[in-house]
Amino acid sequence: MPAYTAAKDSVCEFYEKKSRFIGRVFFVSSEEEAEARIGEIKNLYPDATHNCWAYNLRKFSARRVSDDGEPQGTAGLPILSVIDANNLSDVCVVVTRYFGGILLGAGGLVRAYSRAAAEAVKAAGVSEIVPFAVFSLTFDYSRLNRVKTVLSKFPSDILKEEYGEMVYMEISLPKDDFENLKNILRKFYYDMTFPVLSEFEGRRRVDRSVKDEE
Repeated sequence: MPAYTAAKDSVCEFYEKKSRFIGRVFFVSSEEEAEARIGEIKNLYPDATHNCWAYNLRKFSARRVSDDGEPQGTAGLPILSVIDANNLSDVCVVVTRYFGGILLGAGGLVRAYSRAAAEAVKAAGVSEIVPFAVFSLTFDYSRLNRVKTVLSKFPSDILKEEYGEMVYMEISLPKDDFENLKNILRKFYYDMTFPVLSEFEGRRRVDRSVKDEE
């Protein structure tokens, strides 16, 4: 089953009946990283009335929420509902509130925290978590323009470039795109090789609408 997460860290802000809400999304890979991000926000907004949060991790299926002083079930769970509605994992969402003097009621709080989480997720975008390969290319300068043109058609990142007697590159690319890239380049240069240096899990951006809640 595909796994999805935030494409990038993000922030959104709005006012609801004079209360200021600030939503933030972070990509995290462990509880320690999630807790560190939550701590960063608490330090960034030490005078905030509430810093409510939720996170969902694939590792150990860790799921945590906090209402941080709001009525039980009106903040952390609505944030988690937005995470679940978008099938996100390895993500932490923190919503900061500065109380504006007008009570929102339980329903109003649920709607406001859900909105902050959804707008922050929308700003972050969604990526699929997929296996990546890091590989190297070594070739002469006559091939440089074509190689870069082909690479530009894939979700690749050039991690290293060295220009000596030959051009040397280290590139990361989703593994399911790797074979296609090799086939295209070998149509032009049959002798080109693609040594794999390492593999890792990374994020590939996908176009998908964001849901407010389940």
